[in-house]
Amino acid sequence: WFQQELLRIRPPQIAPTEIHLRRSELTHDSWNQVAALTVDQMRSDWTFQFAGETNTGDDAGGVTKEWFEIMTKEVFNQEIGLFKFTEAHNLAYQINEYSDYFQPQHLVWFKFTGRMMAKALLEGLPLKAHLAQTLYKHMLQIPVKLEDLAGIDLEVYQSMSWMKDNPIENVLFNTFSVSLTHEICGDREFELKPGGKDMDVTDDNKHEYINLYLEWRVYGNRKAQIKAFLGGFWEVIPVEMLKVFDWQQLELLMCGMPEIDVKDWRANTHYSGEYHHKHKVITMFWKVVEEMDQEDRSKLLQFVTSSSVVPVGGFSQLQAGQGEPCKFVIECVPYNGKKTNGQWSNQLPKAHTCFNRLDLPLYPSQEILKSSLLIALQTEAIGFTMEE
Repeated sequence: WFQQELLRIRPPQIAPTEIHLRRSELTHDSWNQVAALTVDQMRSDWTFQFAGETNTGDDAGGVTKEWFEIMTKEVFNQEIGLFKFTEAHNLAYQINEYSDYFQPQHLVWFKFTGRMMAKALLEGLPLKAHLAQTLYKHMLQIPVKLEDLAGIDLEVYQSMSWMKDNPIENVLFNTFSVSLTHEICGDREFELKPGGKDMDVTDDNKHEYINLYLEWRVYGNRKAQIKAFLGGFWEVIPVEMLKVFDWQQLELLMCGMPEIDVKDWRANTHYSGEYHHKHKVITMFWKVVEEMDQEDRSKLLQFVTSSSVVPVGGFSQLQAGQGEPCKFVIECVPYNGKKTNGQWSNQLPKAHTCFNRLDLPLYPSQEILKSSLLIALQTEAIGFTMEE
């Protein structure tokens, strides 16, 4: 049904819409060009014309795909200041509440991003940028619940859940206001209701406080940015067409199954202890990974890093548990398996997700390594060593 609806909203095709760009000014030319397109032009086929080049970029969609990849990296680059990773450290992007400080024309950029992501969905091109689940829910006009807060800030969610279920008198001393501190942008204070900074949170009004804080956290302090993003997206694909999905289905539709580049993964892996990139066990390990399908590679990434998502910038941008940069690490540990009747027992690898570290035993063969690794992924035995 959805694919039929996408075909239905496409305008009668006369000629493709030409996007004229200079390679030296690709980002701003793209921004200006896409911002100027009508809704029908956004829904039409595109071709790319580069200044000084005679060939139109219509190589079976190759140039189009490349353009989406480049612009996705650009708008989700955290140094640009439009988006940032969630505080849950799950490599999902949320709108940066300080985007106005970093980009004076941030609302135009958010509308551009919404249009771009909707256009990618229209063309069936998955993008690598995974959004926070609350943003997907906004796109579907689904109410956000307290539990959704765990997907963007686990610590705050746990605090709010505790407050909801326990007496707070003489324990917590909150007011109906929120203070933010940023080392570059300075301090900001927000009242959750008029006069909120002078109103104490009590056991009698804490549920009102939790609801107001949730609304502020997922929408209120990013309201203008979210409206611009949704406005751009819904121009291209009306919200009514999206409501057949839940947020997980929409994420899968927009991002597809994660395409994990083993070459990039291997190039951005550090080794510890006896291991090095030419070690026999490491060679066996990467052979096993190369033989995996994308689903098992995603499980392995989830097993070690707690997320199956690869950052937009690739494996070089992986983060540790507290949000700091941290490469994928393989640590050498002894193999304590036993040989019985000519068969070695399995010793499962261990994962330390806070440090993106895999403790990989010195397996005697690729067969034992593969068997042990797959058992670990199937049982999700994180942090435990299991022996047969």
